[in-house]
Amino acid sequence: MNVTVNVSEAGAPTGPPPEPSLPLGVALLAVILALYGIASIALAILTYEHYSIGWLHTYLTAVPNLKGYTGTTGEEISIVVGVVTIGVAIGLWRLSMVALVIALLVLIYEMAVYGYAGQFKTVEFILSLVIFLYLLAVSRHFT
Repeated sequence: MNVTVNVSEAGAPTGPPPEPSLPLGVALLAVILALYGIASIALAILTYEHYSIGWLHTYLTAVPNLKGYTGTTGEEISIVVGVVTIGVAIGLWRLSMVALVIALLVLIYEMAVYGYAGQFKTVEFILSLVIFLYLLAVSRHFT
């Protein structure tokens, strides 16, 4: 049985390039973002139906609360934020460059907000910086 392999002049096999691999950190970040998005949507729907989850609701709907929206508008914003978060999570899982850019822009915004407030030593700022640097380091995996 004869097997023929095409090789280039340099001796390397030709053919389709290898598929990019999903880094473990990106996979964990995608799963965490997806869970956050699902929880944000679920809590917004529960709040819309007048159920109260207490401190968890306040934490997961921080974006509408900081903007001063309350009631139905805040819940609608929470649902939109949840859907976008799930979309970015799926994009990161699929190694989409658009999702990477969105994630980096959000991290830059978060670091700017914390930096403007002078909170450089907070856990949130440091975590945002670490995730930002990690995503930059693995950006070659994204297409």
